[in-house]
Amino acid sequence: MIIRVSSNDYMLKILSTYKLYADTNIFLQNSWEKCKEIIFPRLAQCNRKLIVLGSVMAELRKLANATDKLAVACRAQKAINDINSLVAQKLIRIEGDDASFADHDFLSTFTTRRLSENIVLLSADKGLLEDVDRLNYSESVRSYRRILVWYQESSGFINTRWAKRPKNDQAKVPAEQRYCVTCGKPFYLSAAHRYFLETKGIAIPIHCDDCGNLIKKIAEKGRFLKGVGRFFGNL
Repeated sequence: MIIRVSSNDYMLKILSTYKLYADTNIFLQNSWEKCKEIIFPRLAQCNRKLIVLGSVMAELRKLANATDKLAVACRAQKAINDINSLVAQKLIRIEGDDASFADHDFLSTFTTRRLSENIVLLSADKGLLEDVDRLNYSESVRSYRRILVWYQESSGFINTRWAKRPKNDQAKVPAEQRYCVTCGKPFYLSAAHRYFLETKGIAIPIHCDDCGNLIKKIAEKGRFLKGVGRFFGNL
């Protein structure tokens, strides 16, 4: 199956600026083949790789050696072989140590890395996704970066809109003070507004309302004059 990727593809826009991490359960599901058909063409177009933590590989190896669950062991060994093959094809990158518990590793790793990079976690575990999503609203560690959580449906469909809207207590988070890159005046961005922009893949504003509106008017005037010039040029 060949999936065509258009320039207005939401997932493509996100993967061009976010790093995609995969949970252990993604590789054990029957929908993994469908998942590969969805994510790898987009990652290739963005010149990025799927990231697998060393702790995920450790969990898969542990499952592969489980003699009491042969079906799971066979599936885990197949997943390991598949991952190694994709690593050789430079489609997957393995990062980090072989920690014993992947869920804890995701939380600790993302707590640090979200200070310097935008992250997406792909998982079929809603509990883990909820825990990871809460890192966006940490009171002790603030960041301009964002963590998105994508839920892998059993059908193979990737639900990129799965994250819940901020709860009432999240709405109480003080608005973030930013400074306009044009005039230097401070302006404020609420947690709810930032959440909306990032889940829609819209860039965070860097201008105050006055400068933003002025830039928009100048751009619209420029397009108008360009259109007029083209019209008279064709006469």
